[in-house]
Amino acid sequence: MAAIVDSLFVKNQPFAWSVVLGTVAFGMQIYADFCGYSLIAKGAALLFGFDLIWNFRFPYWATSLGDFWRRWHISLSNWLRDYLYIPLGGNKHGQFATARNLLITMGLGGLWHGASWNFVFWGLLHGVALAAWRFLPVTSAPVTRLGKTAGWLATMVIVFAGWFLFRANSWD
Repeated sequence: MAAIVDSLFVKNQPFAWSVVLGTVAFGMQIYADFCGYSLIAKGAALLFGFDLIWNFRFPYWATSLGDFWRRWHISLSNWLRDYLYIPLGGNKHGQFATARNLLITMGLGGLWHGASWNFVFWGLLHGVALAAWRFLPVTSAPVTRLGKTAGWLATMVIVFAGWFLFRANSWD
């Protein structure tokens, strides 16, 4: 996947569909890399008697962005929740404070990945989307199949738009 991604994320890419293909390939690459090393670490730890948590639980099957973050890089997600989001007040002080806390948490989570604006914007995209998701109307009726499909599609659009920001070499 890395060879495909590297060949498609080049300056002055003449075909927009190539960037879309490169972004999807990058999403598969980053998942395989992170999930793979997490499984290796889990297996190595078991050899020494330690049972590490599962770090990925089929994140690309998520039907909401919150669901994605409960499935993706679980150890980092838990750390962001426990040491940033909750100490900031979590969702205890109204919708504005919750949105602010999500933006700060995810923005800092992006900065944690590297001192570059693309990582910060990646984190802020997730923070804005997580906050916006909370303002969507919730019904007490069971989610229909179309609702789950629409939720999955919206989630994947946001996640892969984020992967584009995460992988982009420059603003060009």
